[in-house]
Amino acid sequence: MPKTPWRAAVAVALSALCVGCAASRADPSSLRARTERVRGAQGGPSRADPPDDPRGAAPELPEAASLDDYVRVALLRDPGIQEQFEGYRQALAAARIAGGWPDARVAWAHFVEPIETRTGPQRNRVSLTQPLPWPGELDARSDAASRDAEAAWWGVEARRREVVRRVSEAFFDLAFLARDRTLTADTLALLRSLEPVVQRRVEGGAPQADLVRLQVEIAVVGDALAGLDASRPAVEARLDALLDRDRGAAPLPSPELALPESGGEDATDEQSERAALWERHPELRALRERIAAERAREDVAELAGRPGVTVGVDWFETGEARIPGAAGSGDDPLALVLQLSLPFDRGRYRAGVEAAQHARVAAAMRLERRAAELDVELRTAQYRRADAARRIALHRDELLPRARQALALTETAYRNGVLSLSDWIDRLRAVLSFEEALWRAGADHGRACAAIAALTGGDES
Repeated sequence: MPKTPWRAAVAVALSALCVGCAASRADPSSLRARTERVRGAQGGPSRADPPDDPRGAAPELPEAASLDDYVRVALLRDPGIQEQFEGYRQALAAARIAGGWPDARVAWAHFVEPIETRTGPQRNRVSLTQPLPWPGELDARSDAASRDAEAAWWGVEARRREVVRRVSEAFFDLAFLARDRTLTADTLALLRSLEPVVQRRVEGGAPQADLVRLQVEIAVVGDALAGLDASRPAVEARLDALLDRDRGAAPLPSPELALPESGGEDATDEQSERAALWERHPELRALRERIAAERAREDVAELAGRPGVTVGVDWFETGEARIPGAAGSGDDPLALVLQLSLPFDRGRYRAGVEAAQHARVAAAMRLERRAAELDVELRTAQYRRADAARRIALHRDELLPRARQALALTETAYRNGVLSLSDWIDRLRAVLSFEEALWRAGADHGRACAAIAALTGGDES
C-alpha cells in the first residue's frame, strides 16, 4: 500500500524550503554603472571579487595635462574612494541578507522505545518548521538596509567631490605659480636688457644712482623669481599626493591658467545653485536616506512586538500493525504545527520603537544643521567667484591696459631724458603688480568654481 502521506510531506518540505530561500536581489545594472563611475570605464576591474588593489596601475598624465586629466588620475588613484566604495558594496550585500526569509528548520527524533499505535509502531519523527514574518516586515527590513546602502553610496560621492575640489585647488595654485614665474622672469629679462643702456648713459654723464637703482631692482626681482622656484616643490607635492605619484617622479608639467570669458553669474543662477545644493549635495542625500532608513526601522520595531508565528509539519514513520488487516496499517501520519512566541516584555519592544524614532529625529536635526552650514559655504564661494570676476574685469579691461600705456610713454620719456629711471621702474612695477593681480583673480575664480561644483554637483556627468 503506497504511503501517499510521505509524498505530501516531501511536497510540503520542498515548498517551505523554496519559500525560505527566496530573497530579493539588487539591480546589477546600478552597481555596474556606479562601479564604472568610481573606477572608470577603463580604470580598474569591476568584477564581483575585487583584487587586493582595485585601482590598477597608475595612469600617466599627458604632456599638456588639463584639469580634467589631473582629476581623472586622482579619482582613479585615491584610496579613500576605493575604501568607501567597498563599504558601499558591503552595505549592498547586507541589504540582500536583511530582505531574506528566516531559515526553515528540520528536526529528526528517534524513539528509543517505539510508540505502539493501532496502525503500527512509530520509530522516527521528522519535523519541518518555517518562521513566518508578518506582512511588510521583510520589506521594512530590506528597505532600511537598502537605504543604508544608498547612504553609503552618497558617502562615496562626497569623497569623489572632495578629491575633485582639492585637485582643482592645487591645480590652480600650480598654474598661478607658473604664470607668476613667467611674468617675473619676463620682467627680470626686461630689466637686464636695460642695464647696458643705463651704463652708457652713466658714462655719458647721467647720475650713478640710476645704475645703482636698476641693479637693486634686478636683485629684488631675481630674488622674487628664486622664491617662486623654491615654492614650486611644495605645491607640486600636494598634487603628487593627490595623484598617488612617487616622490622621485619627474616634475609635473606647468598647467595653463585661463581666464573666464565673461563676468559673474546673476541672482537667478545663484538661486538655482542653492536649489541644487539641497537636491544634489551627497551629504544631504545621505542624511535623507538615513531618515528614511530609521523610519523603516520604526516599522520593523513595531512588528517585532507582535507574536511570532511559526508553521510546520511533523511526519511519523510508522511500521506495519501487529494486528493483521488493521485499517490504515503502516500509514505515516502527518501533524500540522503552529507555534507562537509571546512577547510579554512589552517595554523592550516599545524601547526599540523609541530608539528608532530618536535616531530619525536626530538625523533630521543633523540634516537641517548641515544644510544651513553648506548654504553658508555656498554663499561664500559665490561671493568669492563674483569678487574674482569683478577683479578680472577691472584689471584686464581697465587697469592693465592703462598701466601698459603709461609704461610705454614713460620708457619713451626716459630715453629722451625727460623722466628718470625711477619713474620707469615704478611704472614697470605697476604693470607687474596688475598682471599678478589679474592672474591671481583668475586662479581665485577657478578655485571658487571648483568649490561651487563640489557643493552643487556641477561635476556630475
